[in-house]
Amino acid sequence: AYGGDGRRGGGHRGRPRGKGQPVLVVPGFGASDASTRPLRRALSKLGYNVYGWAQGTNLGMNSKRKNLLVTQLQAINTRHGQPVALVGWSLGGVFARELARAFPAQVSQVFTLGSPIMATRRPTTSPRSSICLTRTARRRTGMRSINA
Repeated sequence: AYGGDGRRGGGHRGRPRGKGQPVLVVPGFGASDASTRPLRRALSKLGYNVYGWAQGTNLGMNSKRKNLLVTQLQAINTRHGQPVALVGWSLGGVFARELARAFPAQVSQVFTLGSPIMATRRPTTSPRSSICLTRTARRRTGMRSINA
């Protein structure tokens, strides 16, 4: 990965600097914390307190994984005494969004990267493909809501 200045791993100049704010990064389907390591390292260098999801390979949502994710969010929130920013990659973005919907007081913001989510009534991709991707994600994960 090359930064905006062309140097490998560089390019942090001009990026928003953190002041120790907590960030939880959730990988996409079939990925683990190994895949988000470069992103977490970059955020850490910028001054954020960054956490991986620490659950191995993301194989979709189940009750154990959901409980661990909720417990992790609450622990990070308690440790830092402030809401946690969530960064979700692909299916991890769907998880992050649902986590924020279920626990809005514990989440400061959500960043989704390549996730099948519509931000407004107007989809980010064609309506048909966005709906299809969302349904596929829900089918694969069995997740309707983080509260369910």
